[in-house]
Amino acid sequence: MDEFYLHFDVTGNKGALTRPLKLEIIDRNSSSPLKPLKYHADALVGLNLYWLCLPQVHPIESQHHFALKALDPHLPLHENSHQRLLDLMKRKNPIINQNPLLTHSLAEVFHNSIQQNGIHLEKLTSLIPILDNIEKKSKKPLLFNFDIDVPHDLKNIAHFLSNLLFNLRALIITDYNHEITDPAFESLRVDSVADYLPKLDSITSDAILYSQFKRLEAQMPTLVSQRLKETFYNQTPMGVTLVESLERWKPLHSYGKDLPIHLNRAQLDWLFGSTAGILYRLREELLGIRDGYETTFYLDLPKDSLQTNTFWSFDCHISEELWALQQKAS
Repeated sequence: MDEFYLHFDVTGNKGALTRPLKLEIIDRNSSSPLKPLKYHADALVGLNLYWLCLPQVHPIESQHHFALKALDPHLPLHENSHQRLLDLMKRKNPIINQNPLLTHSLAEVFHNSIQQNGIHLEKLTSLIPILDNIEKKSKKPLLFNFDIDVPHDLKNIAHFLSNLLFNLRALIITDYNHEITDPAFESLRVDSVADYLPKLDSITSDAILYSQFKRLEAQMPTLVSQRLKETFYNQTPMGVTLVESLERWKPLHSYGKDLPIHLNRAQLDWLFGSTAGILYRLREELLGIRDGYETTFYLDLPKDSLQTNTFWSFDCHISEELWALQQKAS
């Protein structure tokens, strides 16, 4: 693997946490490139950015894609999760619906937002009402939705965008944590799972209770079963949605004592392996960009917080030493 450089700038608006507005690829030669930050978040932003913006690097064998597969844990996570979903769903050969409205809208927004020299994040946030409208019209949320699909090229773009925006948030949070002067203040964190499914274990517990109720429902008096069902739908809607989505392929009681493990894994497989999960993650990151990270991910952020930096310039060096470190870590 040859070494190469990534040069890009991040511009944002000042706030409690900086809202990134634009990513721009910069054509410059760096004589002394900066080393990637811990966890290589800057390199991952740059790699995803270059892959999305430069048409000549889109082929799957490209140098940038090879680097992403080596450095970004989201890619193998997606591949493994997607394969498990295929193995699960092939039992009944479900029909996956490619929504024409969603396909057209995604293509239009991506075309308007992603240019050869960078990405306009504010334009990208127009995806939020589009996804909200798709949910409203279909009367089915993205959450634990395994049916929705789009053409492979658009799904790929959405996937790389969601990974890019996650790592971009990691960069901004890393910078914010560096500014903290009060040693008693706990640093903000970025988590690939908890940021999107903060109650994963609780959802699993709710799903187990609801699946048990469904098995016994026919044996209950009608009035009792109706009231219990209403309670489940009102108090534990995420658990209900998960059960209703999964039981189409295999009865949950057949998993026996492994049911909690299966439910936890199914949530993660939906989040990382399904089209709806990718779009869900993308929408969450875009909500943070549009409304502020503090209103989407960091609700406990002190009200007097103000991040100083609103501009960052990165020169990432993807070197042979980095490959060696990555291989050693894996």
